[in-house]
Amino acid sequence: MKGHTLGAYNIADLREFARRRLPRGIFEFVDRGAEDEVSLRNNRAALDRIKLKPRVLVDVSQRSRRAGCHRG
Repeated sequence: MKGHTLGAYNIADLREFARRRLPRGIFEFVDRGAEDEVSLRNNRAALDRIKLKPRVLVDVSQRSRRAGCHRG
């Protein structure tokens, strides 16, 4: 859907979006994770380890999509 956005800016927004749109039983099954929620905790820990490095005010006019090509 070109031009359509969910209005979600983080995982919490996506979770709320799913909660409002999925049938309750399906949402709860997916939201809780498997059995004793070990997989849910592991997935959350893995996501928490991801660090994004925002780069603002960087000149990207000479960027290339070729692998290993760095200009600067």
